[in-house]
This record gives sequence, C-alpha cells and structure tokens, in this order.
Amino acid sequence: MPSTLRVAKSYGATTDTTPHHVLYDYSHEGCYFKVNPPLRDPVTRSLMLRELINGGIDALASDHAPHSPREKDSWAYCPPGIPWLGLWPPLLLGLVRSGALKLTEFLRLTSLGPARVLGLDHLYGLLEVNYRANLVVIDFNGWGRFSGTYSKARYLHAFMEGLQATIRAVFVGGGLAAEEGEVLLRPPALNPFEGRELGRPKR
Repeated sequence: MPSTLRVAKSYGATTDTTPHHVLYDYSHEGCYFKVNPPLRDPVTRSLMLRELINGGIDALASDHAPHSPREKDSWAYCPPGIPWLGLWPPLLLGLVRSGALKLTEFLRLTSLGPARVLGLDHLYGLLEVNYRANLVVIDFNGWGRFSGTYSKARYLHAFMEGLQATIRAVFVGGGLAAEEGEVLLRPPALNPFEGRELGRPKR
C-alpha cells in the first residue's frame, strides 16, 4: 500500500514492489492472478505506480513463482504467485518507452537499488572495475515470444500482453549464460554473503 511505503521509509526501512502490483488490479481474476499480498483496487494500483515513477520505491522484486498449470487449477487451493522471471522486464520497459519512467530509474530499480537493499552494492549494480559483470542485453525494437521451455508454468501467455522489448542475452559473471531464450551455460556458484555477518554492512 502506498501509505505503508511512506511510513516505512520515514522509519528508515527499504521498500520494494512487484510488477503485478503496479501493472494489475483486482479486475484481473482467476488463479493466474492470485498473489500474496492480493491485487488491489485500480486507485491503489495507480498510486503504487506513481510511487514507482517518482522514486519512492527502492527496488523492483519479481516475486517469481513458477507454479504448474495443475497447481493453478482451483482458486480455493492454488498457491499464490506469478511466473515472472524473464517476462516482467519487457513489460515494465513499456513505461520507459512511453516516457512515464526514465531509463536510468528503471536501471536503478532493477540493479543498483536491489544491491543497496541487500548491502551488496560493492559487488553489483554498476558497470565498474571489481563489480560482478551480470548484464542483460535488451532490444527495444524487437518483440519476441517468451519461450516456456525452461519453466513448468505453461501459462505464460496470460501475462504477455503489452510486451515492449525483448531480452536478447544474459551475462552472469562476465560469461554468456543465455541468448535468444536458450540457456548456454551454468555460471559458477557465488555466495556474495560468504564470510560476512548478516545484515547491512556499516559504511
């Protein structure tokens, strides 16, 4: 809720939101759109989007939940969540193409912002020496149908309306991990928290 975000930030807390809470309202019904917290009314969704655009949110969190179609069959029993991984960046980039959201702000929300929230902005979020080279290549002039090959959530089409860009490649640690929807390699595991106390490091 927008009011909750403002109160939380006044106490020094960090804030995030999900793509579905700024893109959808409770008029989107059915198991595919069952999430927790639930989708709100159109006015609340609009206010959340305004907070996002005006810099009131620290990070975008995908809340990726790839449940199978069978799991999403019954409203009473289906688990909450949307299979966002790989889909939500092209959708949110529609805000950039329309001029509602600056590209620099989108990059902050999806890279440096999350790194700061986790206390990892010494490793992630910038293109600088000694930063881990995790990069995404986005084509603003392309439109590609997202492949469900690597997801058990075979209902991705429900969230594909309005895709405004295409993810062409993903680099992890400087290595090409995926290209044109195909996974090319499994990057070496890295635990950025190894050897550190839990919690945000002091500066």
